[in-house]
Amino acid sequence: MWDIEKLEEFGFDFEPESNYFTYCFPPPYYAKKNGLDTIPWSFQKDIRNTGYSLYLHIPFCEIDCSFCSLHRTLFKNDNYLINYIKALKNEIVSVSKLFGNNQIDAIYIGGGTPSILSSETIIDLFQHIKKYFIVKKTTEVCIEVAPSVNRKLKEWIEFINSLKDNSIIPLTRISFGVQSFDNMTLKKMGRNGGLSAVQDLLLAINQTITNYNIDLLLGYPERQSGISTVETVEIIKDSLSQMWSNEIPIPSISIYQLWDSSSIRVRKDQRNVLPFKIDILNAKWSLQNYLFNHGYMPGVVSSLIRGKVFINKWMQARHINFNNIGLGSGAYSILPKSFIYRERDIKGYINHFLFEQNTIIDKIFLLDVNELELRSFIMGLRTFEFIPKPNYELLNSNIRKDIYNKIELLIDLGILIEQKEQIKLNDTAFLISNEISSYLHPITHPRKILV
Repeated sequence: MWDIEKLEEFGFDFEPESNYFTYCFPPPYYAKKNGLDTIPWSFQKDIRNTGYSLYLHIPFCEIDCSFCSLHRTLFKNDNYLINYIKALKNEIVSVSKLFGNNQIDAIYIGGGTPSILSSETIIDLFQHIKKYFIVKKTTEVCIEVAPSVNRKLKEWIEFINSLKDNSIIPLTRISFGVQSFDNMTLKKMGRNGGLSAVQDLLLAINQTITNYNIDLLLGYPERQSGISTVETVEIIKDSLSQMWSNEIPIPSISIYQLWDSSSIRVRKDQRNVLPFKIDILNAKWSLQNYLFNHGYMPGVVSSLIRGKVFINKWMQARHINFNNIGLGSGAYSILPKSFIYRERDIKGYINHFLFEQNTIIDKIFLLDVNELELRSFIMGLRTFEFIPKPNYELLNSNIRKDIYNKIELLIDLGILIEQKEQIKLNDTAFLISNEISSYLHPITHPRKILV
């Protein structure tokens, strides 16, 4: 088990109420606060000539999952969705004028719930991308899916096969938000189809595609689920064991801890307290060791994988290579020298890209030398490969001292492994890597706004 007391003594924060998913640097709020107003894609080109990735955001859902903090709205109106897709296609054309000559390494369609779309609509989007961008045969194409009461096993197989077998841009990867293997917890989360809907979709995915990831959530309030964090972990272990024995290999698993945000519905009721810190940490340690013992290894940022062939190329492009263009309402772009923050405004997005009303403003934040160096280091650690230490000469004196001391401390504690002036995160630190990334944020750029 990690030495939590020692880590907290030096400034780590493991309180569930402080947990935030750390996937970039500087944090999005910092870019929003300090960025320059700009009309979308009016800024100077900021992209390497090497491959990059596209992210398309589909902010529509069938249900309002109680654990979700992402940009989404309930699907109620066909015309609203149709207009959104038209606007998205127009933005694809707009962005292609800047980046169309660059090859795409990865395409990721996220949400929301992109699988709310028909396969015909998704293939039409693929057709549009293929028309305006250079898509390689090796391009990774991934879509997020969630269980549905309207699709059963047969319909899911047909849906996935139509995307996988299309000749325009074939689907190569799926990200499935399982969240829980407990029937009551799923229904409390808003997943009305319960465990049977999860099983139908998982069977369909396993029968149709070899590269997929499942998301699992820890830290859901026990008052809602009716089961303890310890019981949750045992249910996960038993469920995975049964799947493996039934030749469902689960090549990639992402484990998330519920974070505290005003946009998460279950947290709006103050009676729904988060589990105790020590229970969540014990659960993470237990589950991490269990997966390591069954052949999993750290992937990039958040996934445990069964081999490097299952590394998420989009995650690599976005969070490590900083070559990701975000399209759609609320989508962020993480580029070599900048971070583009876009407001969550579906109506404004449609009006801007469909009706040319200039109704949305992006915030472009240009990283300085300090921020570029820190971003490469903090996010580079999330590859779990050896990387160079920061170039301290590029950092100003206050940040230099802070980062140097933190790195040396983490080396002494065995969290970081040092080898010939290079360092890497210890594999055993995988499920506290969010907390490590947050800890490495300098006081000038705290991960969470200090109140």
